[in-house]
Amino acid sequence: VFLGKYYAAMLLCKARIRFFFWEMDLWLPPRPSGPSVVDVFRAAAATDTAGLNPGSAWALHEDNPYTINIGLYYIASDTDGRSYDLFDTLLDYLRRHPHAFDQGLVNCVLKKVI
Repeated sequence: VFLGKYYAAMLLCKARIRFFFWEMDLWLPPRPSGPSVVDVFRAAAATDTAGLNPGSAWALHEDNPYTINIGLYYIASDTDGRSYDLFDTLLDYLRRHPHAFDQGLVNCVLKKVI
């Protein structure tokens, strides 16, 4: 399954389409008012950070704020081509090492590519 989700993400990045991804086991509580979760991620991806536009926003784990949660993210691939490189690198590695822990891999690769 993880190869499919990274392959689909890579194709969306190649087509320069913005997308919001969340896994089925994540619960997003309804918000009676104010910005939606998607709006918050869009705003974070568009925020300049030290003069750079990151083009993506990633959730953190509730039990470890230093670890990215790969089950919830937003990619603005039309503003930053590095997202394609990220998913291409992940797919290449996971094809060669199908038993790798993809959560840990994304955390390592993301820090190098993005």
